[in-house]
Amino acid sequence: MFRENSIIPHMFKWMFGKKEDNKRDKAKGEEKVYRIDESFSPQALSKWAYSLLKELSSFGPRPSLSEESGKFASIIESSFSSLGIDSKVVEFTGNRRAGETWTRAFPFLLTASFVFSFFGLPYIALILSVGMFFLWYYDVIKGTLRLFEKRGQGSNVIATIEPKGEKKRCVMISSHLDSARIMQKDNGQKMSLFNLVSLLYLFVLSLFLILHESLSSVLFLPNRPSVITSILLIFGLALSVYSFRVLSVYSDKYSPGIGDNISGIAVMLAVAKYFEKNRPEETALVFASFDGEEIGEQGARAYFEKLDDKDNLLLINIDSIYFDDELYLLKRDGFGFVPLDNMLISSLSALSSDLGYRVKTIDPGLLFGSSDASVAAKMQIPAVTITSVVPSSENPSHTEEDTADSVSQLALEKVISLLVKFIERSDRKEGEKMSGFDRKYTFKPL
Repeated sequence: MFRENSIIPHMFKWMFGKKEDNKRDKAKGEEKVYRIDESFSPQALSKWAYSLLKELSSFGPRPSLSEESGKFASIIESSFSSLGIDSKVVEFTGNRRAGETWTRAFPFLLTASFVFSFFGLPYIALILSVGMFFLWYYDVIKGTLRLFEKRGQGSNVIATIEPKGEKKRCVMISSHLDSARIMQKDNGQKMSLFNLVSLLYLFVLSLFLILHESLSSVLFLPNRPSVITSILLIFGLALSVYSFRVLSVYSDKYSPGIGDNISGIAVMLAVAKYFEKNRPEETALVFASFDGEEIGEQGARAYFEKLDDKDNLLLINIDSIYFDDELYLLKRDGFGFVPLDNMLISSLSALSSDLGYRVKTIDPGLLFGSSDASVAAKMQIPAVTITSVVPSSENPSHTEEDTADSVSQLALEKVISLLVKFIERSDRKEGEKMSGFDRKYTFKPL
């Protein structure tokens, strides 16, 4: 996924190709001591981040592309400014109803399709099934459907730290700022899979009925189905009735959104705080907090579509950090249709082992969800998402229980340490000594 002639693969090659010599240097017979400010250790930074998380949690829910998300973006921008970091709020226009058209229309269209088939009009059912597929693809997967849209103003926060010397690479840390609608936890992915299976059943059955009626010379004439056909259609109608449950999966209320995703914002600000005082030599840092992630990654899409310089850029997305023993690097994103960068995943996984713990890699499967990393990956930017939310985990995301108490400070500490070490290693020249952060502040094996 790296561009031709990119320096990023070479950067990874020397970063992880061989072990560093960890013996201390001697200078004039005395041991050289590596020191950094104690206030910038992982422990201190995670304590600061957790305190910030609790402070920000008082803001409340932040619906995508809303007045609340705009105000929250201003608070994040002020937080960057208070650290002495150049930052700005960038507004964009999006669709507040992205993803809703499919959810609300599907049960009715599916029912109508089976009814048409029951009265001997399967070609209409076939047309509707194809139309429903495109509706799902453009409204849910791509998020570009403009049918029945409701325009809203979104707010992205972009902060930058320039290197001391010549810029040779850029690392972006992202975390979305909006919160999601409350969802029935057991129904989201299951209902999505059920609906697509029902749509496939409708499509295959329609083709079968068209072939059967063509052979019987009654294709365009209303007719009564046979017994076997009636049984198949009744089963289809039962599926369509059950599909109405999708209307109750999401509530009109919004989650507090502390783990998802104030936790990511707190991690991002802690890393920015560290590098504002320990500026990289040749690596530019961009910190992006995107709006509209919960309704089709609209903020990330608006940003990357206007970004001119994508060369030597990579993205690490932080989304929903809850448990210190459940941290994952996603292999695929975008509902399972977008592969993330294997080299970046391997590099971060190896670094976590160096720190004495393990960030697991996982393939979440189809239709589980999507994050801002998928937008970058589609544009051939090396990207990965670090998260605690995977199909097998019990977590409070998208629920009323997504509060500060659900987030582990140690989880924040591990992610902060991983990001700082990754950036410092990527910035260090080959053969250069490790920083005090590398040497002094590492985790003991758990």
